[in-house]
Amino acid sequence: MIKKQIRDKIGISRFRQQLVCNSDIVLDDTSWTSLGRPLHLHLVVSNREPTSEHQAVMLQAAVNGDLRVMLPAVENGQDPDSLDRFGRSAAWHAAAAGHLHVLDVLYDACANIDLGDNRDETPLHSASMAGHSNVVEFLLSKRAGIERKSQDGRSALYFSVQHQQLGVVDCLVRCAANVDTRRDLERTALMCAVEAGRLDIANVLLAGDADPHLLFSGWTALSFAAQRGHLEIVRRLLDCRVSPDAGTNDRWSPLFLAVSTGHSDVAALLIERSANTDRQDDDGWTPLLLAAGEGECQLVELLVKARANPHHVSQGGVTPTLLAMERGHSRVRRFLADVTLPREGDLSMVLEPKDDRNQNDSSSSDCSDCSACSEASETKYALPQLTDFTDFLLCQL
Repeated sequence: MIKKQIRDKIGISRFRQQLVCNSDIVLDDTSWTSLGRPLHLHLVVSNREPTSEHQAVMLQAAVNGDLRVMLPAVENGQDPDSLDRFGRSAAWHAAAAGHLHVLDVLYDACANIDLGDNRDETPLHSASMAGHSNVVEFLLSKRAGIERKSQDGRSALYFSVQHQQLGVVDCLVRCAANVDTRRDLERTALMCAVEAGRLDIANVLLAGDADPHLLFSGWTALSFAAQRGHLEIVRRLLDCRVSPDAGTNDRWSPLFLAVSTGHSDVAALLIERSANTDRQDDDGWTPLLLAAGEGECQLVELLVKARANPHHVSQGGVTPTLLAMERGHSRVRRFLADVTLPREGDLSMVLEPKDDRNQNDSSSSDCSDCSACSEASETKYALPQLTDFTDFLLCQL
């Protein structure tokens, strides 16, 4: 259409254009080729005063998608950028409701399709939140700001991920939106998708080269996935070579987070991918100590089987066995006592004197008090078992 092309070139609403060619009025659907040659085209621009009545009508028509009401308001000179009390334009409402036909008319009327509301949320933002991918494609084709952010730092892609709109996410990623966008200095879009358990959205972002190693307060996307127990997302991120030992600010690794929320399947996968089972946080706690304190017998067994140290003592002087006993987790306490304490035969070996050969060796030494040397050696051998033996005695109380 000629009028649309003129609108794109010089920015005058097609509803204000009056075109005359060779003394004939040019209709809206006239093409350049039908006008013939030579071409003498005259443009007359009409000016009409907008009214408050037309403003209310236009905004309501944009919400309802009613062109029969919208067109008379536009043709009578109503400002297409009229705002409601929230600062939202007719284009904002049409985009939020998915009324592409209304948005097309508003664009022809020279509406500002990048006009933000009181929170600086644009029509592209409203369409992204609502999941109208066709509207998003239209706005982007009209050069709407794809990286424009609201007052609180959210872009169109961030809004679409936060509202779990897969189609819009895919559209924006294909249009080269910044896949590592984040809300100010907070979580990335990938972290939002992971926390919500949306593997499909996470896959789109990762396919668009989103960086899974980015941090928020020491947390990676893997940290959020492990805490929430999203097994397949954890697997996907590990396949992207995210470290299974990436720690939060207080040194809680993904394994810590999985154990703290009782997700044994996630913990098993992290251990399979070589997560450090004896990693300590700032207080000297390990995943096994945490599991024992929560009474998670399945996790305790899993960690012990993966060679987590059951003898570990925290900075507060607590062992897994003592903690389980203090909190009344008898099943965990019995399991730990069984795996940490020496058997009856082993215990007697700790306390019995050295064999004859060692005694003969001692007698041949230059030491003047062989009996004292023997007792000291036996005591030294028994000390490593002291903590376990104390736990054993306490467990019998």
